[in-house]
Amino acid sequence: MNKILVILLICFMLFTPDLNAQNKHGKSTKYTSYKGLVMAGYQGWFRAPGDEANSGWGHFG
Repeated sequence: MNKILVILLICFMLFTPDLNAQNKHGKSTKYTSYKGLVMAGYQGWFRAPGDEANSGWGHFG
């Protein structure tokens, strides 16, 4: 009985994220292109040449 329960629990944990992933994005989009939009982001740089760490380039992510 415990073996079956463990197998069912493992299957549940493996396949549950797949069910949600199918509904992540809508079928239509509000923006059909990037023209006229402002794009911004953060790359997470934490090391650069000339800083006090003196370790060269490095980033998070």
